[in-house]
Amino acid sequence: MYPLVTVMIATYNQSKYILQAVESALNQDYSNIEIIVSDDSLNDDTKIVLEKYVNFKNFAYYKNDKNIGRIKNYRKLLYDLSNGKYVIMLDGDDFFIDNRHISKAVSFFNKDEKIVVVGAGINFFYEKDNFNKELKITEANHIFEGKDIFKVPQFLANHQTSIYNRKLACELDFYRHPSMGSDSESLFRLYLRGRVVYLPSISSTWRIHEENTTFIRDIKLQIKELDFIDSIAFDAMAFLNPIIINKWKKFMYQAMANHIYSIVLKSKDIKLLIFIQIKLFEYISVKKNAKQILRILKEKLNDSSITECIHGKRS
Repeated sequence: MYPLVTVMIATYNQSKYILQAVESALNQDYSNIEIIVSDDSLNDDTKIVLEKYVNFKNFAYYKNDKNIGRIKNYRKLLYDLSNGKYVIMLDGDDFFIDNRHISKAVSFFNKDEKIVVVGAGINFFYEKDNFNKELKITEANHIFEGKDIFKVPQFLANHQTSIYNRKLACELDFYRHPSMGSDSESLFRLYLRGRVVYLPSISSTWRIHEENTTFIRDIKLQIKELDFIDSIAFDAMAFLNPIIINKWKKFMYQAMANHIYSIVLKSKDIKLLIFIQIKLFEYISVKKNAKQILRILKEKLNDSSITECIHGKRS
């Protein structure tokens, strides 16, 4: 009744956050748990911070000999270091806020062997503004066939809230796609294989800060990496008809295209905004975005330094 659950913590130069991640895992009320940290950092700061936990029987720390990157670090944790029947992945700057999250999930796994994933809502913490925003994905326990997420397109439960079957994940070659969408690519394929539970609780906090890989990566690379959607669609062909898959693909491309566009919009980089519009014109509104680009251009033209240059007041 109490299968081992592994909390996998992948970290890279996050020594100022890692303690909160580890302690939030240790504070889970589930008894049969192990916490494993795989450190991809360039220094020993994280190791020093976690020194006081090295003798805990349910804690293990590993330092990579060289930087292997986020996705390979995920794979190392899942395939080589974890022992749990069920696992959950945290990044080193995220943390649990519901200390019953794991015990809730296990109770569902114990009731129904066809359940492959249990996910929950998430709290976004915007560090710069010291602002929290909670996102629930359901108002009550919601159990559904994983294939339904394709039939009525919707988003996954966030990666750091998802507890899943380790053996099945390994069989499915989890974290195979070499992109930031690798977690979604993996979870969508896992959903196809069984039943899914969404909990109404807010289980974890995703810390949004200036060093988040999700938000600082090269935009052109992000566009290129959208092919993780095609990888999911190819796998889904064995389970769903092409009409359903194509509708789902369009939904996903539109959602991801608008997400990328919204990130660049905040930077007000007109050249890059136009580039995105050209590359992803099938999926984002030309009319709406043209107005936004023109508004930004007008703001730049009204900037005092530019105005003075136009009128010859500056050389």
